[in-house]
This record gives sequence, structure tokens and C-alpha cells, in this order.
Amino acid sequence: MDLEQRVREIEQRNRRVEADKAWEKSLVRTGTITVATYVIATCVLIVIGNSDAFRNALIPSLGYFLSIQSLPFLRVKWIKSYMAARLDGKGTSTINSAIPGDTIENIYPDDWQETRGVYSPAKKIDLGSVYLIFVSGQQVGKNADNEAATDDIAEQTELVFQALEKTLAAADASLDDVVKAQIFLTDMADFRKVSIIRDKWFAKSKPVSTLVEVKAMTRKGAKVEIEVTAVIKK
Repeated sequence: MDLEQRVREIEQRNRRVEADKAWEKSLVRTGTITVATYVIATCVLIVIGNSDAFRNALIPSLGYFLSIQSLPFLRVKWIKSYMAARLDGKGTSTINSAIPGDTIENIYPDDWQETRGVYSPAKKIDLGSVYLIFVSGQQVGKNADNEAATDDIAEQTELVFQALEKTLAAADASLDDVVKAQIFLTDMADFRKVSIIRDKWFAKSKPVSTLVEVKAMTRKGAKVEIEVTAVIKK
């Protein structure tokens, strides 16, 4: 199964669990409101002082409450049993293994500098026996004018791979752990030059790859951008 598909399935399961929890809370809230309603109605009957009306209204009401209101609480008990059955031996839910804040970690290299936009250089996701790592697209660094530090495509590509390696190292991984790579070029004529450097860095991992031509990069003068996905064992 594709790892990205696995992450999506886990997220969908998490959403279903959260929906069940919300439904459970609504049941408890409904039961509380119902109890309060019967208490108020009983008090009104007592104030009226009509013992027959009190008896005739209270007995059916109690029967209704015990029969109808017991069903939601049985459902709540079933939900809790269902959830408990899906806990592993350590007491952690296997379907909550991708809840943000618990097992998704933002990765920042030591020399990371904030840039425009809100994003993380990389994400490290705990999938149980392995970590799945997504690395944002990397371009060549900038000069004092905020343009590409070099115009040479080979140099740009080499620097991009060095940046990828540094980000992966911050996640305890390397380019040897890459399983998927996406490469973007502003000129397909540069493919051969980029491919030589790519093959050197990916000699061991041999990731599945995509390469496409784009109109331009976000950094003026940048000619190549690469993003990768890696997997490492615990």
C-alpha cells in the first residue's frame, strides 16, 4: 500500500473517532436535559397538588425514561468497549497514530530561517514501526539581492541535494532513505545535467521519481526544485 494513502486512511479513521466522541457527548447532554425536564415536570405537578395527575403522569414518564433513555447510554457503553478493543498492549489507540501534536513532528535544520509563508521544512510522522518523512521542495540558496546564489544548473542541483541531506539529517534520515522524489525544472534541456547529479545522490535509494518542467520558481534565477519523501525504521 502507498504510504501517503496509508496516512490518509489513518486521518480518516481519526475523524471517525472524533465524530463518535462528539456523538457520545451529545447523548450524555440529551440524557441530562431529559432528566432535568422530568424533575421540573414533577415539581409542577406537586405544586398543583393533584395527586392523581401526579401519579398518572409520573409512572408513564418513569417507564419512558427507563426504556428510551437507557438505549443511548447502552450505545455509549458500546462505544467505550469498541474503543478499548482497538487499544494495543501499551494502552495507545492504533487508530490515533497520526493525530497532529502527538506523532507528527515539525523538522527544522539548525540553520533554518523563517521565510514568507507558513510551512515546515519537513514533517516526521510516526506510523508505528517506521517514520514517514515529507521534505518541502528545496531550491538553491539566495544572494544579497534575494536571487539564486548561482546561475549554473549543475551547481544549483548540487546545492539543492545538500540542502535536502541537511533537512533529512535533522529527522535522523538521509538521502539513502528516500522512497519518492519530485523534480521541477524551468528548462527540460537541463535534464541531463540534473540527472547525472541526481543519480549520484540516489545511487542507493533508487526512489520512484517524477520530473516536470515548470514556468518559473518562487526565487528569481532558480532553475531546479526538488522535494522528497523518505521512510526510516524505528
